[in-house]
Amino acid sequence: MVKALFISLNLVGLAMLPFLYVGNVSVEHQAPSEVNAGESVEVTITLNKGTITGPARLKLDFSDAEGLIAEDIDNAGSSFSFSEGNGLYIWYSIQADEQVVLKYRLKAGADASGTKTISGSFSYLDEEERKKMDIPSVIIEVKGGAVASTPVETPVETVETTTEVSNEEEVTCSRMVTKQGEDFVVSIDVKKGSNHGFARIKETIPAGFNATSIENAGAVFKFVDGYAKFLWTSLAADKDVVTVSYKLERTTASAGTYDVDGVFSGEFLIVNDVPKSIVIPTGTFTVEIGRASCRERG
Repeated sequence: MVKALFISLNLVGLAMLPFLYVGNVSVEHQAPSEVNAGESVEVTITLNKGTITGPARLKLDFSDAEGLIAEDIDNAGSSFSFSEGNGLYIWYSIQADEQVVLKYRLKAGADASGTKTISGSFSYLDEEERKKMDIPSVIIEVKGGAVASTPVETPVETVETTTEVSNEEEVTCSRMVTKQGEDFVVSIDVKKGSNHGFARIKETIPAGFNATSIENAGAVFKFVDGYAKFLWTSLAADKDVVTVSYKLERTTASAGTYDVDGVFSGEFLIVNDVPKSIVIPTGTFTVEIGRASCRERG
């Protein structure tokens, strides 16, 4: 796991932080070394991402930067939001340029004071594999504002416990295959509760069939090398059930009975850095010359 690395360098009023590098992806996070309370400064994030495309997400963590907020200046085609101490850039398909530059305005509250640290992470898909890396933290001194009193620490006896939590039992999947003319429609329901974040459905398509998206529920759909995939950069938390569907069109397949199956995976199913998948019940359908039929199998 890549850990955040930062070295504060004062150069022409800027704290120029070294970039972090994972594989062919590197990130730079540059901000002024100080800001006055009640004022704002501009911050730049440079993603040197090479040929990476598809869904991606960059998250800024302000939990150690109380009194500071971020406002969008240049989001490089992403959707930007700032709430509950987090700044979030989301791309359904990040631009193809090898370098992507983001800019945001960092505003300090009138009562803000002291040293603040802004950290974060960048998540993306590399050949359909989800990868996540920390971005360099920036440290900025807020001048003026209220001077917070130093709290008196009282020793407290603590007991360290480790609990392994899995959301796997909260997620279930179901499938329906129906005939539509000479084609078949595959519909998948994922009951996920309030879980959200990166997610993927990967379906194994029988040889001799083509798959095209009907309903993607906000995902990016791909059909490559016999696999149909729905990819979410940030699965919505406000929907208990997500439904996707796609059409199977016979191309070179001969008459016979075929199975279609797949798995659902998400970042909320990762336990102790080990990813888990939910098996989607197999669907079976039969193709006859001039006729077609199907049935569900769970």
